[in-house]
Amino acid sequence: TRQMPFAAETFDHDYVINIAKLKTHSLAGVTLCLKNIFGFIPTRKQKLMYHPFIKTAVLDMNQIVRSDFCIVDGVWGNEFDEIQSSPVNVGAVVAGSDMLAVDKAAASIMGIDAETIESYRLARELFGSSGVLIRGCDVEQIRKPFRRGCLPSTRIRYIKEATQSLCYRALNRH
Repeated sequence: TRQMPFAAETFDHDYVINIAKLKTHSLAGVTLCLKNIFGFIPTRKQKLMYHPFIKTAVLDMNQIVRSDFCIVDGVWGNEFDEIQSSPVNVGAVVAGSDMLAVDKAAASIMGIDAETIESYRLARELFGSSGVLIRGCDVEQIRKPFRRGCLPSTRIRYIKEATQSLCYRALNRH
């Protein structure tokens, strides 16, 4: 059987509060609560094994670790490149018990339609549609379109990581 590494402490709790930052990501599209579960993988080497496949790996991880309450901190967000990002003052916090609804609203604040991101389309199919009920100000009032992109140095890093991941997987038959 295939196994996925998680920090042992992950399963010591009955209630998971998932707190993510408002950010774009060149591989995953955005870094919000869906991707934030990736942090439960304990070591850099183990993360390396899944990072090139992050779009689908986060779906597997979210089936194992379910978030009971989600918060996206968008007081300051990060745009463009995840390695050398630029800060954006948004002044927003998004929270709720439906992870996909929270992420959808947070992505919308960044000017991104979550349905254009493969992970979110697959998550909707896997977990079902989510309803979004906005309380507070309208998203249109605080929307700040984030730049998306990837610096050449980040692309090189990801090519190197993908190569290392394939080698690690071949040697460890994971």
